[in-house]
Amino acid sequence: DGKDYYTHHFDDIDGYNAPYSLVCDANNTLWIGSGKSVISYNINDSSTVIYDSEEGFPEAECNPNAIVCDKNNNIWFGTGNFGLCRFDGYQFQNYSLDDGLADNEILNLFEDSFNRIWLLTINGKICYIQDDRICNYGTGHVPEALQFQSQISGIAEDSVGNIWISSAYDGIKKIDKQSKVTTYLKSSQTSTSL
Repeated sequence: DGKDYYTHHFDDIDGYNAPYSLVCDANNTLWIGSGKSVISYNINDSSTVIYDSEEGFPEAECNPNAIVCDKNNNIWFGTGNFGLCRFDGYQFQNYSLDDGLADNEILNLFEDSFNRIWLLTINGKICYIQDDRICNYGTGHVPEALQFQSQISGIAEDSVGNIWISSAYDGIKKIDKQSKVTTYLKSSQTSTSL
């Protein structure tokens, strides 16, 4: 009715501090990334579960910067310094540089219409996960032309399946379904402009 509201305080939860990221899954559960842990909050019954390193989430102070819920209802967490983590509803699977990630500091995650989970990193390198496989420059799945010189700030997919990625220094790059990369730079730089 717009007149009533409810405030839920997480201050009493050990390890909770300011939320870094938030997503709602298909079961109406909010996933909240916070400093040392991830909190799942069921909107329907107000139940709360805390996941931290004891449950398999990465080390303390991992700072989950980004969360995405994929089409299979897996929850993916991009952390500030411990790589990527996937929760399948039962257990956590952690991925790092040693597994082929482009960087352990992930700023954003994005799932496209081809079920790829794109990882946008602080170092300007890109990789994605598809069918439980890490695809990067070394595997030949990500064209070298898609590298950036600075942190990547945004990602989107258009209606025909092109992926658009932005960076303050490098401008915008588009990768089409054939993996052709087109660069759109600031108007003061020479290249194709929007």
